[in-house]
Amino acid sequence: MLPLRGLLIAAVLFLSYAYFYQGTGWNQDSHFALARALVERHTVSIDHYQNTTGDKAYYEGHYYSDKAPGLSLAALPAVAAGIPVARWFHVHPWKVANVQLYLATAFTSSLAIGLAAAVLFIVLLSWGMTPGAALFAVVVFGLGTPMWIYATQFWGHALASACLVLAFAAADFLSRAASLQRRTVLAGAVGLIAGWAVVSEYPAAIPAAMIAVMALVYCWRSATHRRSFLYPSAALCLTAGLCLAVVLIYQKAAFGSPFRLGYEYVVNYQETLRHGELGLSYPKLRPLLALLFGKRCGLLLFAPILVVAPLGFRQLWRAGLPRLSLCVCAGIAIYYILFNASYLYWQAGASFGPRYLSAGLPFACLFVAPVWQRARRPLKGALAAIAGYGVLVALAGATTTPMISEAVTFPLRVTLQGFTHGQVYEQGGAWNLGTLAGLHGWLAVAPLLAAWGVAAVVWWRIEPGQREPLIASTDAKRVPAGGLE
Repeated sequence: MLPLRGLLIAAVLFLSYAYFYQGTGWNQDSHFALARALVERHTVSIDHYQNTTGDKAYYEGHYYSDKAPGLSLAALPAVAAGIPVARWFHVHPWKVANVQLYLATAFTSSLAIGLAAAVLFIVLLSWGMTPGAALFAVVVFGLGTPMWIYATQFWGHALASACLVLAFAAADFLSRAASLQRRTVLAGAVGLIAGWAVVSEYPAAIPAAMIAVMALVYCWRSATHRRSFLYPSAALCLTAGLCLAVVLIYQKAAFGSPFRLGYEYVVNYQETLRHGELGLSYPKLRPLLALLFGKRCGLLLFAPILVVAPLGFRQLWRAGLPRLSLCVCAGIAIYYILFNASYLYWQAGASFGPRYLSAGLPFACLFVAPVWQRARRPLKGALAAIAGYGVLVALAGATTTPMISEAVTFPLRVTLQGFTHGQVYEQGGAWNLGTLAGLHGWLAVAPLLAAWGVAAVVWWRIEPGQREPLIASTDAKRVPAGGLE
């Protein structure tokens, strides 16, 4: 059960993401084509929709999505609901697909990241962070990094990221769960949610395995006899196996073998087949530096507040937090940077920021909380200003340039200039709720900013006493709130 402030965080972030519809594009249309094919034609072949995307695979006379199937499968209810919703609002038949894509994005990417941020808030509270420090970290994650843009797109990155966060939280709670029943449920959740991260994005396999090992270690440490370890372990393996079965069944249906990936039959970007394993080789220094500091997609240019993450890790380590959790958390963040630097197309095409390392962002943001908690007032002012810059950049990106051409060498300048001039992104049929209401330029985001103001008032009116019982329900033995002082 989420505390009231956690629910408020999830609601505000969901609104902030669902406020925008970013239109169509190759990546999102590849996922969307598979979802539509399953709903409307009951097939995994996207022949009827293949003209909408260049991200596709061709196998034995038919076209298929070249993406992992998890996002499309998760969106099936929303895509199916889009048809009666469009009829209810008398939407023109040509625009029904836009309604379906908007609902699919809102109830997968947007909702998942909103919930993930709320769960991060709870994890930080259980680690002894004050509500203010936990809030600062989740605002940085949800609004102060490019994750805001990814949560408005029908891409697999946001859903995979959210699944890893939820699985990590369940594994971390295993270190404090007392009863066998609770440990079994949490372990089963780890297997299912981490497994679905892999079904949504295949590169999540290594972080998912790290989280699974972490969960098994905590189960082993808390086991008093053989059964108290075997039951949770079996639950984890069973649910992870179900996710693996989904992938194998899909690949058998689409490509004739459970062990063939859509990336092996891509129509475009065939250079990936000639470099390493599907475009992956080993981390290279130039892409690594560019991913952190480069003008095109340097993470620390988009979210400079993350420069304090190593300091936060050190503070949590010295405070006596579960070191296995800290190592897995840091390991996932580092893995995604190295993974991105190993990929042939490390710049991630026409996108805002380094999207291939996006699933590592929430784990880096966790380490921002202790830095805020220990900081004195002048330093907090500086941290807030740096984080505010990241929020401004993400807001400008979501509003004006969620997709940036590969030819643009300094996207931040283009984004901030466009936002300064009141430009609103409209490519591929994009809109936001402000423009639908007839507002233009900066005024288009005024309702969203007003909603933030209302949420801030609600936040401060929530009584502190309403938090404590809900935090205690995680069975957490928290570090005292002043433990980092």
